[in-house]
Amino acid sequence: MPFDPKRFDQVALRPNGIDTAFGVPDTNLSGLLTFLSATKPVSKHIVTANEGAAVALAAGYYLSTGNIAMVYMQNSGLANALSPLQSIAAKEVFGIPMLLLIGWRGKSAEEEELQDAAVGPRLLGNLETNGIPYQEIPTCIHRAREAIARLLGRSVQEKTPVALIAPRDTFAEYEVDETPEFTSSIKVSYPGITEWISWSPSHLPLSRKDAIRCIMGQMAAQDLSVSSLGGNTREYYMLCKEMNRPINRNFFCLGAMGHAYALSYGVSMGFSSGRIFCIDGDGSFLMHAGNNVLLAGTAPSNLIHIVIYNGVHASTGNHPVAIRRENLVALARGLPYEQKFFVDDAEGLENACKCAKGSTLVIVAVNRLLQKDLPAPSESPHELKNVFMRSLLYMSSSITPRPQCPQPRPSESSNTARSTDEGMTAEVDKATKVNLGIPSEHEPRAEADYDEVHGTEDYPPCLYPQYLPVWESPQAKYGPLEPFNYAERALAADSTFRELLPSGSELRNLTATLGAEVSVFHNQDFPKLPIGQIVDYCRYFGRLFLHSHSGFPKGHPEIHIVHSRAGNTLSPEFFAMHTHSMAWHSDNSFDVQPPGVTFLYALEVPPEGGDTIFADTECAYDRLSPAFRNLLDGLHAVHTSRDQAARAVAGGGYVRREPVDTTHPVVRTNPRTGRKALFVNPQYTRRIVGLKTEESDMLLRFLFDHIANSQDLQCRVRWGNGTVVVFDVGIFSLLSPVSICCRFPSFKNGYD
Repeated sequence: MPFDPKRFDQVALRPNGIDTAFGVPDTNLSGLLTFLSATKPVSKHIVTANEGAAVALAAGYYLSTGNIAMVYMQNSGLANALSPLQSIAAKEVFGIPMLLLIGWRGKSAEEEELQDAAVGPRLLGNLETNGIPYQEIPTCIHRAREAIARLLGRSVQEKTPVALIAPRDTFAEYEVDETPEFTSSIKVSYPGITEWISWSPSHLPLSRKDAIRCIMGQMAAQDLSVSSLGGNTREYYMLCKEMNRPINRNFFCLGAMGHAYALSYGVSMGFSSGRIFCIDGDGSFLMHAGNNVLLAGTAPSNLIHIVIYNGVHASTGNHPVAIRRENLVALARGLPYEQKFFVDDAEGLENACKCAKGSTLVIVAVNRLLQKDLPAPSESPHELKNVFMRSLLYMSSSITPRPQCPQPRPSESSNTARSTDEGMTAEVDKATKVNLGIPSEHEPRAEADYDEVHGTEDYPPCLYPQYLPVWESPQAKYGPLEPFNYAERALAADSTFRELLPSGSELRNLTATLGAEVSVFHNQDFPKLPIGQIVDYCRYFGRLFLHSHSGFPKGHPEIHIVHSRAGNTLSPEFFAMHTHSMAWHSDNSFDVQPPGVTFLYALEVPPEGGDTIFADTECAYDRLSPAFRNLLDGLHAVHTSRDQAARAVAGGGYVRREPVDTTHPVVRTNPRTGRKALFVNPQYTRRIVGLKTEESDMLLRFLFDHIANSQDLQCRVRWGNGTVVVFDVGIFSLLSPVSICCRFPSFKNGYD
């Protein structure tokens, strides 16, 4: 029986994190595509002029968001998609995950139309030849969801596109009152082109290198660029080396000729804090101009398409581009960019970049003076991809520029808290300073502390100096978090692979009630692996969380370090003002979508102490009486990050994300298991909505004590060097007693 398109989206696609799609329609996919067109905005669904553009959009979308998009097509369209699939997305090049949904026309002779006679029977062979894992979609919707999960698991793990094959009659028709109007959001105005021409075609002052240097000069700190294949990419790379500029703000499009603009558009879907300069060639621009006709009409205002026109295919031997300048200008006039410029000198190019206030096309005429033997990037494509994606952690839509200014220092004599105009706490009492976990006189460092790296007479060198926390780009400020669809990777587990551990491994439960919910692995090699490799491993399980109030290993903001500095006297100072250190918490419960699966691993541990206690809040909920559970169901509580932000400022640190107050249910239901769990903690939960202050305080105190005192629902993990703990922070509260009095860089958290 065919799938209902709406149910397929709700049951099979969204639970796997697929909510964005690009492609060219196919008869076999008709019902699903009608549903997508009728229900999704342009920001989530774009019908492209050809399949290659859809692949490029999905690649750019992944680069800026880390999320996987679906690319749909009929099997004959696979040929159009192969250029970007092979030269951009393939694991041998950049390794960009995406899900291809391919309608299988001509699967059997009875289904064949004339045009499908060759491509239909050869579809699976073509996918195998191109190294694309695939599976025909099962007829049961729940098995279809599991199949998609397994494919996406391979896509992320192997860094490769994967394909889901849809034969005829896979989807039922989706009934709508009228044909969906995708064009309703396309701009239909065609403004004229502004020409700043000062030289004759035979005496053009700019070379291609001059033009790219000029563009780079117009890029602000929060801007980035995408350069098309061939000469543009090599010129940009060489200029970065000559000008001593980092390469991480440009994506070097090593292949996929004609698709640089589509890829840039995809990047723009997850980036809004700066401008995106797409540096394209004239031959590349012409190759897939049909995609530009569609995309320019819906492009965001920060996307600037710059076409360098020298009239030749320079990288292949200066063969002519068969379009005259006046015809190129005439073509540009008919394209739906909001602004269009034609320039031929540096002043005109600079003015065009400055005047760009919407979707913009700039054609810059240059001479044919070219440097021979331009170097290709020496970094591997995977390295180029990783540094670009890492830069987006600072410059993406979730990060905005922040003027660097000195943080106000706390007054030692003040016992009050004063709120600044930014909503931060400028002065706090000594107890708040000490709660931070580092001496308040510590200044954030852009480089790791020399004494910690090399050691002193009082303490030896740090075992893993690459993990020491630093504050890179302290002026960078993260924007508010937004919800996203989480893909459950457990659905991708191989049910036939049951012997995870080698023969002879010791496996035991930590307590009578807890088993695999908190998984502890001793003597692991995590600390010895390259940090980037660990980040990639953790990213398989979901989007990684960026902690906003602490330093991180240089170049890796995805890692949150729990670090006790050398000579730290935290423990005596803490217990001078506290009787105990039982600070139960659920990490970052104040976020709109709190973290989930967490990897916590030990680098260096003290001779004694430093354990972590986990409390099962699902079992804690089940332990309550039915009447009390009924009372809690439906209540909501306010969680705040303001105290954490205050502690960061008091410790001389920075706060990259503005403090927030977020309301969550007191009882959350696990969408994967249906089990309910208490979701309150004394670190971040402040009040219950709708109750009077005394009522709220009394109820919260009971819940806090209930979780803390139910020792039979807890387990205590004793750390060793190389211990790794995997758990779901949404299910467990945790506690790390203050017992480390000297230098131990301790743990790393990786969140989805």
